[in-house]
Amino acid sequence: MINATVTYAIFGGLFVAGIALGYFVSQQQVSELRSQMVDIVNRIAEGNAQIQSLQSDIGQLEREVAYYKTPIILEYTKTGGIAGINQYLKIDEFGNLIASSTGIEQQSKLSQQSITKIKDILIENDFFDIYPIVYNAAPGNADFFAYSLTVTMADLRKQIIWVDSWASEDELPEELLSIQAELAALYDSAVIPVNANTEIGNGLKLTLKADKVEYSSKDVVHITAMLENIGPHTVAYTSPTPCDSNIQIVVKSESNMYDITYANREPIPCIQVLQSRELLPGSLIVQEVEWDQELTIDDVKTKVSADVYTIEARFPLANFEETLVKSSIAIQIKD
Repeated sequence: MINATVTYAIFGGLFVAGIALGYFVSQQQVSELRSQMVDIVNRIAEGNAQIQSLQSDIGQLEREVAYYKTPIILEYTKTGGIAGINQYLKIDEFGNLIASSTGIEQQSKLSQQSITKIKDILIENDFFDIYPIVYNAAPGNADFFAYSLTVTMADLRKQIIWVDSWASEDELPEELLSIQAELAALYDSAVIPVNANTEIGNGLKLTLKADKVEYSSKDVVHITAMLENIGPHTVAYTSPTPCDSNIQIVVKSESNMYDITYANREPIPCIQVLQSRELLPGSLIVQEVEWDQELTIDDVKTKVSADVYTIEARFPLANFEETLVKSSIAIQIKD
């Protein structure tokens, strides 16, 4: 028979062993739980990263959708160089493309496909993310071209100013150079060579242009004369009548001269008096003539022959006034 001491010893040992076994099981459970928690935390972190990546992708997609849905306004300039280049390119909110060089503007309409291509170029090259936004010329560099690009789309607006890559103090991003190349190609395609000449005299700038150099005998010759007072003073002159134009436009060949200032225009009843006029600083006069090569001169129709002609613009129109500035261009009419 087991005495009480032995019984107590056996139960005491079992009790201690039980406590030890319970402690061991608890620690193992805690360790497993901790491992599971670490795994859950890692999965949550991975999920958050995926969510952030997805949000970024959604944000980029929303921006691209906005690009395509929102009208774009783009203005690009190229100035400077040894020759004093001054090129300007603009796309307005209606899809009109305006290009100019030395102040003579040409306008055309862009197709939706062309507008989408321009937006593609901006998206692919992350235009709104290019920084810095100003790239200055390195000290000592000269005769470089300077560029400016401003893009507006809804509430997004950004302007970047830079110079030729060889002259830049900082390296230009490849994305910016890609955009520049595309805009240069767009400008070249937009500017149709015109027959034009500009002369400056007595503080006045007179630009005379025709839409082509060569014409058939059935073509209409579109002529534009633009006079601008670029000086600091007001220019006073006299017009033969209140109804007369400001600039005289004539066509000359070796044997004939035709005054086309009023070519094929219906006679305008007008009081025959002299009128004093003024051209303020910064003022611009634009005078257009459409000549169909069959002139009405003194009520007689005169058909011009195939030849080389000089178109000349003179300001002011009145013959008794001293000529302040004149400009001329040549055209050829073929049978």
